[in-house]
Amino acid sequence: MSQELSFILTLRDLSVNLYLLKDDASIDEIKKWVIINHHLLPDEKYVIDFVNKLIEISEKNASMSEVDDFLVDVSHFWISYVTAAPLDFIYAGKRSSEHIIESVLSEYNIKCNGHIYTDDEVDLASLDHQGLSELNRPVLLCDNSGLSYFNKNHFIGYLNIERFDHSIINSEHITNTIKNYYSMAEIINENYQTLRKDQGENIRKVILGSSYAYYGVPDSLLCQSVNLSIASGDASYNHALIKHCHEKYGIKNYVVVLGYFELFHELSKGLNGYFYLAKQFFKINNIKYDYRARSNKLKNENIFTSYSNPMEYVLKEFIPHFMAAISLTSAQEKFTNSNSSTNKKIINNFSYSDTQTTNETQYFSKFYNTDGVAEFNKIIFSKMTDFIREINGNIFFVIQPFLPLFNERYHKEMRDETLTFFDAISDGESTFFIDLSSDMDFTPEDFFDAHHMNFQGAQKLYHKLKWLKL
Repeated sequence: MSQELSFILTLRDLSVNLYLLKDDASIDEIKKWVIINHHLLPDEKYVIDFVNKLIEISEKNASMSEVDDFLVDVSHFWISYVTAAPLDFIYAGKRSSEHIIESVLSEYNIKCNGHIYTDDEVDLASLDHQGLSELNRPVLLCDNSGLSYFNKNHFIGYLNIERFDHSIINSEHITNTIKNYYSMAEIINENYQTLRKDQGENIRKVILGSSYAYYGVPDSLLCQSVNLSIASGDASYNHALIKHCHEKYGIKNYVVVLGYFELFHELSKGLNGYFYLAKQFFKINNIKYDYRARSNKLKNENIFTSYSNPMEYVLKEFIPHFMAAISLTSAQEKFTNSNSSTNKKIINNFSYSDTQTTNETQYFSKFYNTDGVAEFNKIIFSKMTDFIREINGNIFFVIQPFLPLFNERYHKEMRDETLTFFDAISDGESTFFIDLSSDMDFTPEDFFDAHHMNFQGAQKLYHKLKWLKL
C-alpha cells in the first residue's frame, strides 16, 4: 500500500472514531497521524487552514459542539486531499452493467483501471493482479453483485450504481420522469428521422421549445414542419438544434413556443429527467450539445459516520448520471418489448382548477431566484438570433395562450421580464415575437391542466399560427 493511500485510509478511520467517541484522545490521534505524514501534504490553503484548526482544537478540552464543527473541517480537508489527484477506479460487477459505468465515466474522460466480473469465478486475490497495491486513490465502482469485493483496506470507498444513499442526493425525480415519459424521447427521435429522410426538401421549419411546444403543436397537424421540442426544453437545447438542423439539412426557419419560465430555467442544472432524455436523443443522432454542468459543491457537513462511506459524498455528481443510465436502459427495453407507438398521444380531456393553478404558478416562481441563469439564457437566445440573421433565416418566438387566472397568479417579475426581453430582441426582419399569452379566444376547455393545451386548444393555436405555414 502506498503512503498516500495509507494516510487517506487511516485518517478516514480516525475521523470515524472521533465521530463515535467525541473525545480529546481521538483528536490527538488525528494530530499525531498528520504530523507523521506531514511530508505528504501540499503547500495549499486548504491544508494550512486545516492544520491551524487542528492545532487550535488539540490545545483545549473540546466541547461536543466544537468536535462536531471540527469533523466538518476534517471532512473538507479529506475531500480536498483525496480529489487533489485523479481517482483510480476499479469496476466490480456483472458484465451487463459495465456499459452503464463506461458511459458515465466517458463523459468525464475517465476510464476504469481494472475490471472484476462477478459472472466469472474470481478469487479475491485477483485484486492484487489488478495492480491495486500500486494505486494511490483506488475507488470501487460496483453493482449489487460486486459490492462483496469492497474491502476497506483496499479502497478509499465505493459507489454502488444500483443503490445510493438518498440522504446525499435525491434523484427520484430523474427516474420517475424517465420511466413515465421515455416515449417522448422516442417520439422526438422519430420526428428527427423524418427530417433526416426529407433532407429539407418538403420540411421548411422546425418547431422547438418546451412542453408548450410539445403538446401545443401536435405532429398530426404539421405539413411543412417537424416538432423537435421536449418538455422543459431550454435555450441551450434549442440553440443546439438550430445550429445542427441548418448545418445538416439547410433549415433556416424556426418557431420556438414558450411560456414565462424558460428564461429562468436551465435543463442541465436541476435533477431533471428530461435532461437525460435530451442527452440520449442528441447522443444517438450525433448532435453537438453544449450545456452548463450542474453545480455539485459539497455542503459544509460531516461525512464521517458509523456508516462511513465518504466517497459517496465525493462522487455525488456521478449519482444522477448512473441513475439516469440505469433508468434509460430499463425504459428502452420496456418500450421496445411492448411495441409502443411513436405517435404522440392526443389528449382530449380537460382539467383546470383554482388549486392546480396556484400550485403550478408557485412552482415556477422558484426559478426566479436562480443566480445567473437568466443572464446566461439571454446570451444564448441572442446567439440564436445572431445565427438566424447570418443565415438569412427567420425565427418566431411564440408565447402560448394562458388563461387569465394563470396570468394573474404567475410571478409578475418573471412574466414581465420574459415579455420585455423577447420584445426587445425582435427586429421585425429575421426575429419576430408573437405574444398570445392573453389571447381571450382560449377557455378552460382548451387545457388538460393549468397551463398545457389539449388537442382542442392545440388546434386553435395551430389556426392562430396558420400564416406561418406549419
